[in-house]
Amino acid sequence: MRRQRPSRKAQRGLAMLVLVTIVVMGSLYGVMRGLAEPSNRTAANRAHNAKVLQEAKTALIGYVANQTATPSAPITDDNPGSLPCPEAPGWVGDPVNEGKAAGSCALPAVGRLPWRTLGISKPLDADSEPLWYVVSPGWAKPSPGANTIINSNTAGQITVDGVESVAVIIAPGQRLIIPASANCVARSQGRNVPSPAIDYRDYLDCQNATPADLAFTSSDPVGPFNDQVLAVTTAEILPLIEAAVASRFERELAPLIRSAYTNDDPNHPNSAWPASWPVLPLAATFGNPTVANFKGSTGTLRGLLPLVRTYRGCTCLPAGNCECSPTACTAGPADCDSAFVIFEVPPSGSDPVMSGSNIFNSNCNRSTTQITCSYYIRQPLLGGGVNHPFTVTGITARRVGRSLKQFQPEAPMPGVLPSGRTLKGILNADNTATITLTGNVDSSTLPGGFLPLIQNVLCSISGLLSLTLGCKQGDIAIPNTILVDHPITDPTHAQYGWFVRNMWHHVSFYAIAEQIAPNGSAACISPATGASSDCLTVKYSHSPADDRNRGIIVIAGRRLPGQDARPNGTFDQWFEGDNGNNVNGVIYTVREPTMTINRTFNDRIAVIDRN
Repeated sequence: MRRQRPSRKAQRGLAMLVLVTIVVMGSLYGVMRGLAEPSNRTAANRAHNAKVLQEAKTALIGYVANQTATPSAPITDDNPGSLPCPEAPGWVGDPVNEGKAAGSCALPAVGRLPWRTLGISKPLDADSEPLWYVVSPGWAKPSPGANTIINSNTAGQITVDGVESVAVIIAPGQRLIIPASANCVARSQGRNVPSPAIDYRDYLDCQNATPADLAFTSSDPVGPFNDQVLAVTTAEILPLIEAAVASRFERELAPLIRSAYTNDDPNHPNSAWPASWPVLPLAATFGNPTVANFKGSTGTLRGLLPLVRTYRGCTCLPAGNCECSPTACTAGPADCDSAFVIFEVPPSGSDPVMSGSNIFNSNCNRSTTQITCSYYIRQPLLGGGVNHPFTVTGITARRVGRSLKQFQPEAPMPGVLPSGRTLKGILNADNTATITLTGNVDSSTLPGGFLPLIQNVLCSISGLLSLTLGCKQGDIAIPNTILVDHPITDPTHAQYGWFVRNMWHHVSFYAIAEQIAPNGSAACISPATGASSDCLTVKYSHSPADDRNRGIIVIAGRRLPGQDARPNGTFDQWFEGDNGNNVNGVIYTVREPTMTINRTFNDRIAVIDRN
């Protein structure tokens, strides 16, 4: 049977229904897309901002780590671990200087991220706004002449969502009209052409716009808020600073320590060892570093670095309240002691001896601060003075092996020419140093005319010979400043003072092999020789010499959960694993396989010397 075709009227109705359906579906799609678009845009903006913030944070941490690891010379303004200040307000919009960090800043410092200083392109958030940046007190230079003091005990003083931090980077987003609320000060944010008068309150919202309270947040449940923030936490940045300091110590300061004392004795009992060999000073007793005196102790091979210093003069008034520069004027610090390293005096030891080809009938006397030698010398009565070489042997200084000193041949010496001086010494088993001085008599200080001939006839071979040779009496003085503090102990030293100035010696443990001490045989033994080892072993150091170390320091990382508050004098509350086992004095480790890095183990090791 033939099927009847729909009428034209029915076909037109069906087409109209399909058209209406398409229109309705399209409208619904448009409505749904319109409703979803703000959400999609917000997600895209936040993703963009998260990426830009993370890149800026990576650049900031990398910059700090690189600056910390870089040797100080020829830098004179050296603050390892410090963060750069924000961009100087006066450079906002400056095509040359925009993005450069200010040289110093009032803390907490708030400003735009110093992208040019960090070595990156200008970072912009999703609303084309430059990133903002806040630095914690204690982590940037507060004034042009100031220095930071940053070590693994240094805490961040700002919080981001309650987490201890050293800095926060903020993508400000669009400007807002902010009414007053629990965390917000009312403000209609205005953003005109950037100028030196730029105001962070026009960019940072609510809690973030009150930096003086040191508390920052990533959200505000009450007020209008569109800041997107990323914290730089203490836990994130300190491990990198600690690693950089250990590396820098090993490259810059360890060579100075291992070369400070070398014995020069051809009769040394260890005939297999060269005539000159490095000796490391004894350690100071381990204890609370804020009250420790850092004086090396007899027989102590493990403890604090022996960085006792002499007084450096008065830096404040009244004059009687002098102490080590640059410490503030309070009670003198325990690690300053002008009487620790002094000349040996009677009844101990013997008097030094002065000799020379034209010098005779000499006599030397000693006090704790000066050696004085009188002598007779033959010199022509007529004509100019003649420089006469001399040697003074047997100068003995106490406790040198319990400190870190160096020779200063240029120290003022009355009666001795400034040029041509040499000093050398031997560390003895009792920690004294026997010093030899060579130099030339300063003839200009000798008396002139014929009076010496009349007074000192007996000093010549005969009275007739003295008519042509003449005979004069002279004196020289040798101060104990021929031995001075080693530069690394001096916090004011432009090149090497960074370690002490930042108090890294307060968080470091020093260890030497027994045979490398002043009374040792100079050669520690490693297991490779087949004998019992007395060198220091540093496990997992990835070095063929990990069991041949003569001296090391272990730098404590930041305080870990479960460890006592610092400062304290309990050894295993600073160091972990084998490093925290003070009973075993020769085994140390750069990691512990059973302990989580930077969570339950965070020590760093720097080698001072190895076989």
